Amino acid sequence: MTKLIRWSVLITVSILGIALLAYYNFAATLNDVEEPKYSDSSPSFQMPFNRLVLVRSGEKFGAFRITRRISRGGMLNGASYDFWFKDGNSDLTTPETVHGKGEIYEKNKVVRQLRDNEQEVVDAGSETTIRVGPLLIEWSQGNHIYAHSVSSDGTLSDEVSDFEIAASMWEHVGDVNFSDSSLTWLSTKHSSLENMIPREGLDT
Repeated sequence: MTKLIRWSVLITVSILGIALLAYYNFAATLNDVEEPKYSDSSPSFQMPFNRLVLVRSGEKFGAFRITRRISRGGMLNGASYDFWFKDGNSDLTTPETVHGKGEIYEKNKVVRQLRDNEQEVVDAGSETTIRVGPLLIEWSQGNHIYAHSVSSDGTLSDEVSDFEIAASMWEHVGDVNFSDSSLTWLSTKHSSLENMIPREGLDT
């Protein structure tokens, strides 16, 4: 009997191990970009983990990086992020810089099953707004970042200040240079990549 129990425990542990391995292998495929990928159809880009996104609006400067996936409701439907914000100049390494953390996630409810395995869903309490001080940026699963104006309740709005965002491969705020000519900026004032801000037109 003892040997039977021991084998049962070993089999159970093995099955759990295989399930966990499959779970994390699946998680690893949710975001396969190794560098920022700009969209051809909307003012947005997809970001790899732990790379900085720069944000600016007038004399307000910020940066954030998505650090890891998180689970909400038993699903890998969210992410955590770090952010830095400063009002006045673009040096994010000084003591005046505000540094914090946050979480974003999508939470949807299926209301109708459609054909071809598609579903109609409604929002069921998502938090998809990245908050960099007063600068609010829209996110979706897959680490897609959008140049849309967002109000404080998370809905799209034209009432908040316009801002620009740029994807980078920097990992640390000490490396950030808002005037770097390699950056491609997107603006909330524009609706397509055809209207991206010329890099030479940016200054700090």
